[in-house]
Amino acid sequence: MKFEIQLFAEGEGGGENSETSNAENPAENQPAETSTENNSVDIQAIVDAAISKAKTQWESDYKQREEQRKKEEQLSKMSDDERRKAEFENAQKELERRTAELERDKLKYETAKVMEKRNLPIEFTDFLIAENNEKTLERITTFEKKYKKAVEDAVTEKLKGKAPQVGGTSIDASKSVKNGFMQAIFDSQIKI
Repeated sequence: MKFEIQLFAEGEGGGENSETSNAENPAENQPAETSTENNSVDIQAIVDAAISKAKTQWESDYKQREEQRKKEEQLSKMSDDERRKAEFENAQKELERRTAELERDKLKYETAKVMEKRNLPIEFTDFLIAENNEKTLERITTFEKKYKKAVEDAVTEKLKGKAPQVGGTSIDASKSVKNGFMQAIFDSQIKI
């Protein structure tokens, strides 16, 4: 990649030299433009993804704030008894939500413990969690059968190969056995 220092030195105008040098060597400028275009496309995709993510986050936050504002507005229009009743219902819903979340976390922890005990990959825990312990245990058992069968099939497939050859090869005792104790056993076996 070749840079023209004069182009940068002249400022916004660019000057006559930049136009003539571009006209003199159009082939030199082409690869630089192509790589710049590829880089700008990659950068543009990254920027677009970041903007999209930020927009989604902003919209989510905005909706939550708007819902909160509407609830507060409704509560302000209610009488004291109605407001207390609505607040109690909201607190009850929040408590139920948190309880369900806590139960799910507890079930996830128990599922991970069972899977670890059974030597199953813990990464599948989220896929095996059901509504309660019994259904989760059924899923784990089914998964265990299928997983072990798949592993067994894969091992069998890997072990397929040539059958061992019968006879015909001799073992060089000095190369195959290096330990003195093992050498003595090997020598006694040869004598027999």
